[in-house]
Amino acid sequence: MEQKTRRDLTISGIMGGQGGTYHSVNLHGVGKINGPLDCIDFHCHGRVSIQGGVKAEQIAEIHGDARIAGNLESGQVKVHGKTNVGGSVSGEEIKIHGFLKVNRNCDAESFSTRGGFRINGLLNAGTIDIQLYAPCEAKEIGGGTIRIQKPGMASPFSKFIRSILPKIDVLTAETIEGDDIYLENTRAKVVRGTNVTIGPGCKIDIVEYKQHFDQDKNANVLKSRRV
Repeated sequence: MEQKTRRDLTISGIMGGQGGTYHSVNLHGVGKINGPLDCIDFHCHGRVSIQGGVKAEQIAEIHGDARIAGNLESGQVKVHGKTNVGGSVSGEEIKIHGFLKVNRNCDAESFSTRGGFRINGLLNAGTIDIQLYAPCEAKEIGGGTIRIQKPGMASPFSKFIRSILPKIDVLTAETIEGDDIYLENTRAKVVRGTNVTIGPGCKIDIVEYKQHFDQDKNANVLKSRRV
């Protein structure tokens, strides 16, 4: 019933608008929204500053450069450009094909990236799939299944990215904790898990595992112990 009473907000060009409660929000161009947005769908194309948070029930999709002063909450979050969030990010599914910066925490059922991110707090998700095309950083990472990989050179996209962004495909975190963990090109102080595989390019201070631990010959682990 609430959805039927909501109106749409569509702004193009040099924009200025007010926050509020809407059905669909479509922003195309350059400008500022004064105040938080509460909507069903949020689509941003261009360079936009939002002086508040964004809450989208179904999908929040960002192409371009967006700055959100508050929290970003949505069923699905898709970042195809550069997004800077002053608060936390939460959603059932978060996909990054650009760069996401989060000042606090990031929480999801599923988190995947083919880009880069910097999360100043905790990245927490049931499934975490990170392909290292760009620098990735979080203070802490926690999840059920965690997979961090350096992509192969087979695809034209991989070759292009590596030609313009050499030697930066590394993830750094203080702690990584999960059930099943596979890591490549990762720098961490502590890794804790039930089943842990430390792949090539990793530098880990301590690994704590419950059932299984495997270490690649090209990985550096200072200390490992079964707990």
